[in-house]
Amino acid sequence: EEMKQHCVQLGFQLLPSRYVYISGPDLLEKATKKTRNTLGRDRKLLNSADIEVIHHEDFSKEDLERAKYLYDMLYLEKYSYQNPQFSQEYIFHTHRSKSLTYVGIRYKGRLEGVFGSMIYQDKMANPVLGYNTELPQELGLYRMLRYLAVNESIVHQRMYHQSAGVGRFKYD
Repeated sequence: EEMKQHCVQLGFQLLPSRYVYISGPDLLEKATKKTRNTLGRDRKLLNSADIEVIHHEDFSKEDLERAKYLYDMLYLEKYSYQNPQFSQEYIFHTHRSKSLTYVGIRYKGRLEGVFGSMIYQDKMANPVLGYNTELPQELGLYRMLRYLAVNESIVHQRMYHQSAGVGRFKYD
């Protein structure tokens, strides 16, 4: 609020925009009952025998190739080709250099969901996120990815920029 007022004093014109979801590491302490229940429900989705969570060091070359495919499937094919179009080399480079930290979900042995987190000064965001949009929504891939990312921010005490859109799946 203070920054907003300062911008107005400097002569900026405020324009309405999308709501951006940002959560702090104290999310669980301040969470409503509804949010706690949603987190619990989403966590339980990971208990399926067909689901395996993989971490950065577990990604193979094939997983990284699939990660790009899943990002493209979601952000380019489902939404808009105006979204960032990452090259395969970008995905390889960000993994190799650890400039993004990758987490994935294998379903029946195949990578079907992924996010890459940029972490800077105890803040995190997911510029890379994708999942197989052809699998049934009831499987809950997006919900599992959201849970894993939020949980990572809580465990590591990070402020988490959750971006905008799909508000019904965000924890606030």
